[in-house]
Amino acid sequence: MRRRQLLAALPASLAVTRLAAPALAAEPKVLIHVPQANLTSLDPVWTTAVVTRNSAHLLFETLYGRDEQLNPQPQMVEGHRVEDNARRWTMRLRDGLRFHTGEAVTARDCVASLKRWMVRDPIGQTIAARLDALEAIDDRTLVWRLRKPFASLPYALAKTQPSPVIMPERLALTDPYKQVAEFIGSGPFRWVADEYVPGSRAVFANSRNTRRGRSRRAMPPAATGCWSIASSGRSCRTRRRRRMR
Repeated sequence: MRRRQLLAALPASLAVTRLAAPALAAEPKVLIHVPQANLTSLDPVWTTAVVTRNSAHLLFETLYGRDEQLNPQPQMVEGHRVEDNARRWTMRLRDGLRFHTGEAVTARDCVASLKRWMVRDPIGQTIAARLDALEAIDDRTLVWRLRKPFASLPYALAKTQPSPVIMPERLALTDPYKQVAEFIGSGPFRWVADEYVPGSRAVFANSRNTRRGRSRRAMPPAATGCWSIASSGRSCRTRRRRRMR
């Protein structure tokens, strides 16, 4: 009899347990991420440091990203058209892309950014050796004219290290062997420079308020630890791990 009573009461007790289970509190508005090294630069062209690559991909975007199979997919661009036996590539930016300053992303920004990247990256140097011209024919269209075909161009533009990130033209004209003076991109987060404490604290705030357009992320940047909150209106803070004495 007691066993039957116990079994009869079991569903109700489970329901009470589910209702009474404490919530894990509201989702935090700040994500704290501890990188493996001190963040000393956010210029992923100037350095190939992993901590820079991971952090920079919160701020910057590339024309192409990678999907789960690591195949390139359009990210900042709508797509491309290939002509003249793969020696002419025409790429068109998505409408409405903006930097964190509110400025529109233009093809001129892309041309300057890619030319800077090609100086430092081995694959970029291979492309440059085949390049007749890289031109912005209007605000949203850039054209590659190659002397020899390069079928892997979208793969190269989806690289993560060194990263062919897009920044404003005035910054992209910086000597590739020197760091840019400001860190301004069009990615899901913006850099909060006045809260940076070397070796201790770096802050990235959601850029939704300044982003009018939206590119398409093909895949989260590897190991950033912050991508999951990119569209949630929250910020991300990174702190360097303190060594125990």
